Amino acid sequence: MQLSQAILWAVKEQDADVVSLSLGWEQEQCVDKNRVISNAISQALSHRNQNLLIFAAASNLGGSKRELFPAKHQAVFSIRGTSTKGKHEEFNPCLPERVGKVFGTLGLKVPASNRGKLTPQYINKTGTSVATAVAAGIAAIVIGFINIHDEKGLWDNIRIFEGFQNLLYKLSTEPEVRKRFITLDNHSREEDRGDFETALSSASNLKQSK
Repeated sequence: MQLSQAILWAVKEQDADVVSLSLGWEQEQCVDKNRVISNAISQALSHRNQNLLIFAAASNLGGSKRELFPAKHQAVFSIRGTSTKGKHEEFNPCLPERVGKVFGTLGLKVPASNRGKLTPQYINKTGTSVATAVAAGIAAIVIGFINIHDEKGLWDNIRIFEGFQNLLYKLSTEPEVRKRFITLDNHSREEDRGDFETALSSASNLKQSK
């Protein structure tokens, strides 16, 4: 219940473009037979006219387990953890039976601040929850770039699930079969800006094939 309220608060009160959910369950928990989290996701997307990107942790339980909910929700990006080189780590769940590829980004020994300490301390965090935060951060960078540079609205489709998924295929590499590695390494420098804008334009065309 609290998660559903948090999702709607982020969207309705804070006008969020990106929602990051570093959590998950094997199945959605119903309240009085209502799928409150799925309903909240649907309401949030409707409120934003689909212009909302939601990311969730796939699972840290290894290859014998399947993706968790809400990562396996059809309107949510399921994120896995990788090394700095893009290798998908063993803590990720098995590949889904459905045809298609999975996305991962850095989730191994990611530097993070140790909260609650008077003196700032940094520790390394590992897992798909960390990778989810990294992926959401990448999405925020992309949306921020669009907000600044897209005066004509040519890249508006990047704000919706299908458009951003198209962009992920453009930005990511595939070091392993069906396993994509999300990275801005090839698009983060000023000299890469032309290629990045081309990727945005191409991904915005929802009729294109991946």
